[in-house]
Amino acid sequence: MPITRTLHGPAIPATNNGLVESAFVALQMQGLAARPESTGARLLMQQGPRKVDTVNSYVQSFGVYTAYCNSIGEDCYTFSVELAFLFAAFMLTRIARTGRPIQSIRTYFSAMNYCFKIRSLGEPWMGGTITDLNRMYELASKQWRIDRGISAGNLRTEIPGTGLRVLFYDATAAMQESITNLSDKSHGSHTVVCWFAVFLVQLLFWFRADTIAGYRPGDIRFNQSGAMDFTVRRLKRGTAHAQPFSKSVPAPQNPILAAVFAVIRHAVTLTDDEGSFVFSNELWGDKPKQVSDQITKAMDSLLRYDQLFIPQGSFVSSHSWRRTGASGFAAAKGDWHVLTRWGMWKVHASAEAYVNSEFQPDSIFVQLYEFLFQTISASQTAESYNGWIGYESASDLAEDGIFNDARLEQ
Repeated sequence: MPITRTLHGPAIPATNNGLVESAFVALQMQGLAARPESTGARLLMQQGPRKVDTVNSYVQSFGVYTAYCNSIGEDCYTFSVELAFLFAAFMLTRIARTGRPIQSIRTYFSAMNYCFKIRSLGEPWMGGTITDLNRMYELASKQWRIDRGISAGNLRTEIPGTGLRVLFYDATAAMQESITNLSDKSHGSHTVVCWFAVFLVQLLFWFRADTIAGYRPGDIRFNQSGAMDFTVRRLKRGTAHAQPFSKSVPAPQNPILAAVFAVIRHAVTLTDDEGSFVFSNELWGDKPKQVSDQITKAMDSLLRYDQLFIPQGSFVSSHSWRRTGASGFAAAKGDWHVLTRWGMWKVHASAEAYVNSEFQPDSIFVQLYEFLFQTISASQTAESYNGWIGYESASDLAEDGIFNDARLEQ
């Protein structure tokens, strides 16, 4: 299979990682995935300065833009405000797998900057007009959903502590019904309690739906001291197949956390008539990209929204558990370093994007995350320590390269 050589000659520095990355992108666009060297190429790029999945996502996003430019006879490597506006308008009409336009095109503009930059064309897809266009698109996307009675992602909210008490009550009731009908393996209560266990695992560990998608029976374990361990196999789509690692929670020392443990412990042992575990991909499906949708559907079916005190006009989805955990811990004056570590955020800005600064403090979060509060030293009590020493302004974010690298999680 012939290749088009865009980078060649003795003038190329032997240690220029940027050019190696550029060559990889060019080869990707020429169909590297179908070549016999594709596996080795991916392994090489994994040792580079940028994650190969990030590069691949940029290539994929830029491919959408390239196809659009080709359809209207425009050069994808020529920047103009008019073309940026037309592409944004096009994306509002492009229906994604969810049956609606995507909520933001910031990732696409980041991809465009990346592909322009490796061709020494600068980074015109940022600042000024592009900032305005990003804002306009997100508002237009939101309005598109509102006009059709569809939940908009930027209206996703957290579940307050008063609502969590209802959740824990319902989860415990579901467990009791499952225990009562334990001899009937096909009884619907077993599926119900397993869904509640999924919600509680996400709330406890601040997991995304993608992490649930990677779960295998036996990945949740309890030792003789009563501690719980979860083997993580997936993080998020960009780093889906992670090297497995463990996240553990010590044995509970209060009734709230003990009740959460009890529901999860019961759910992971349930099997159906064929001996297969109910708490598995038989519950949420074997297609990772659809697990989030399945969890959200289960939430819509099982949660008593009228009892959760969710703000009018807002909604909850599978990602709300992660937001609830981070916001609740922060509102209870949890330590900032502990928050970023437990949520596995590499930069403060990513964590701050998940924290609702107006979230109401509630003692239930101190009980639910007692093991996180116990990591704070005696000299850093909730009364004397303010862990929120992070980014204070947009300029702080810009100086750290957050906007340029599109590192804010969506």
